[in-house]
Amino acid sequence: SAVVHDVERDRVLFAKGENAVRPLASLTKLVTALAAQSVATRAGDVSRIVEMTADAISREGEDGFRIGERFFFEDLMDAMLVHSSNDAAAAIADWAALRLADGASAAPEAIASTRFVNEMNRIVSEIGLSNTYFLNPTGLDESAERAGAYGTAFDMARLFAWMCSR
Repeated sequence: SAVVHDVERDRVLFAKGENAVRPLASLTKLVTALAAQSVATRAGDVSRIVEMTADAISREGEDGFRIGERFFFEDLMDAMLVHSSNDAAAAIADWAALRLADGASAAPEAIASTRFVNEMNRIVSEIGLSNTYFLNPTGLDESAERAGAYGTAFDMARLFAWMCSR
C-alpha cells in the first residue's frame, strides 16, 4: 500500500492499495505522541516527569531503561519517535492514562489499555480517519493473528497532512 500526497495542493499524486487496512506497527507512535501531548496540555501538567514502570520496560525491545528511572516527557517523546522505543511509548501512555483517570484506583497498565487507547481512537476519529484504530500505544502485535493497530495508507497520508497543517 502506498500514497504520495501533495499536501500543499491537497491532491493525491500516486496511490496503490490505499484503502487496504493493514497493521500500522510503529506508525502507531505518532498518534501516541498526539494523544499524550493532548492529555498533558489538558491536564496542565508543568513538571512532565515520566517514570519508567515495570510494565513499560517489559515490552518487546531493549532500550536500556530501568524501573524507577525518571525522564522529562519531551525526552521520552524523542526516544519514542526517533528510536521507536516501545518502552518509552508504554511509559508515556501510562503517565498520560493516570491523568485521564483523574485519580482512579485501577493499575496504570489497565488504564493505559483502555482510557489512553480510547483517547488515541478519539483523536483519529476527530481527524476523520475512518479506517484507523488502535489496540495499544506501541503498535506491537497483540497476538500472532492480531496487530496492535490498523489503518490504511490513505488514512496515514491524511494524518501526515493534518500534522503538517498544525
